[in-house]
Amino acid sequence: MTTRVHRTVLAVVLALAVAVVATACNPGHATTTATDVWAAPTSASTARAQLEKLTVAVEDTGNHYNREADWPHWDTARDAGRGCDIRDKVLQQQGHNIHTSTDGSCTITGTWTSPYDGLNATRTSQIQIDHMVPLKEAAQSGTRSWSRADRERFANDTRFLVAASVHSNEQKSDGDPADWQPLLRTSWCTYAVLWITDKTTYHLTVDRAEKSALVSMLATCTR
Repeated sequence: MTTRVHRTVLAVVLALAVAVVATACNPGHATTTATDVWAAPTSASTARAQLEKLTVAVEDTGNHYNREADWPHWDTARDAGRGCDIRDKVLQQQGHNIHTSTDGSCTITGTWTSPYDGLNATRTSQIQIDHMVPLKEAAQSGTRSWSRADRERFANDTRFLVAASVHSNEQKSDGDPADWQPLLRTSWCTYAVLWITDKTTYHLTVDRAEKSALVSMLATCTR
């Protein structure tokens, strides 16, 4: 066996040893690696084309809306760990140096940066999970014919959930882009693209003021 091969084998063995030691030192925790989730899922030009295809209609404020009874959210997320739900899964996906307990309590530690206002959080109590298109907004955007299963699917779609600071999430509330936009202007492009992608995916409508605000936000995109 050549010296180069010996070195390669030794490097692999050492890497495995480090992983085993790390696991042994933290037997009650599982570690996950964050992905760059605050990234536009498509280009601004594609989002502009999608926006033009969305049906423009006044908000259906007469549609019945009961968040707790009609929009099942925070479903169990077994792939996130024992005792974890969809909120926990998003915290895992969008955080850094994440550790999740394996005792069934789904206690999560790590750090998060809110893309809406730049808050750097070190505790989960500083973060709330935001529906990109709020559930009430969805209820008023052409979903009268949706079944309970349709509403549940929408409410638990992690592609359109954002780990945001408590302040920014509560400030946004149920507002659409005509009512509220992220404090960080550098987040406007991604926010608008995600909003449009969410509405396109679920065939939701937009109102005129909302569409105008989205056009303005897309103007901040560099591609």
